Amino acid sequence: MVTNNKVLSLLYEKVYMRYILWKRCKITVRDYGRHNELNISKYTYSNDFIVAFHGDNNIVTVGDRCTFKMTNRIYIQGNNNVVKIGDNVTFDQDVLIVAAEGTKVTIGSDCIFANHVHIRTSDQHCIFNESGERINPAEDVHIGNHVWLGRESVIMKGVSVGDGAIVGMRSMVTKDVPERCIVVGTPAKVIKTNVNWHE
Repeated sequence: MVTNNKVLSLLYEKVYMRYILWKRCKITVRDYGRHNELNISKYTYSNDFIVAFHGDNNIVTVGDRCTFKMTNRIYIQGNNNVVKIGDNVTFDQDVLIVAAEGTKVTIGSDCIFANHVHIRTSDQHCIFNESGERINPAEDVHIGNHVWLGRESVIMKGVSVGDGAIVGMRSMVTKDVPERCIVVGTPAKVIKTNVNWHE
């Protein structure tokens, strides 16, 4: 026999919470290709989250308890790109992730991205040397766990940001960032090591 408390718990979990999540989740998918996937786990909050696929066979995955505040975007260009976001990640406003040319963006858990953070795996335009060889290929980006990206910071292609790192406001990151350090500037440089941070 199911007690009243268990019945109420089931109603809360299966009916009420699903309704609340549906009401508070505004997600727009613009799919201009084929066989693209958007996987969003339960308990995600989104005020205005836009995912645009311009290509085929791309995958975007969002973990549990993520928060996307005002007008955050993931833009996929080309085929076979992957964006994977861990659990409990917060995007403030106007965060933009661009993945192109078959690359991958991986973001760990417990991260905070401030307003206007940009992450890019490609320069969006090809550059060639005098021999006709391309000199700016696209590259993967990896953001570790518990990373704080400051307002208007930019993470460029090929960069890996270590666990616990902090990227200062308006910094442009063009090289790997070690774990538990603070980087600032354009291009970003390490100014402190062995730091910890919390909300």
